[in-house]
Amino acid sequence: MFEVEELKLILGVQEKYAKYANFKSRILLKAQEDIEKHTDIRFTFEELSDFGRRVERIAFTIYKNKQQPDTDNVVDKNEVEAISARQEQIRGF
Repeated sequence: MFEVEELKLILGVQEKYAKYANFKSRILLKAQEDIEKHTDIRFTFEELSDFGRRVERIAFTIYKNKQQPDTDNVVDKNEVEAISARQEQIRGF
């Protein structure tokens, strides 16, 4: 569990996202989407308040992602070596 201001400080965005709504949409929800899409984990978070509507703390829960990570843009070592060899051949001509 993190205090909202502590989490902003850790992420280095305390000045840029002073309003919680902006922090949530541009940092938390974007990270949630990207992590679920590109890794083997996912997370949810619960917004906690002591008084009123102001979110003061965030509790994270991390799960194993059921989907495999997005590997469409991953190039394996053999492909890199083949491309490098082809580039060397082209330079030789």
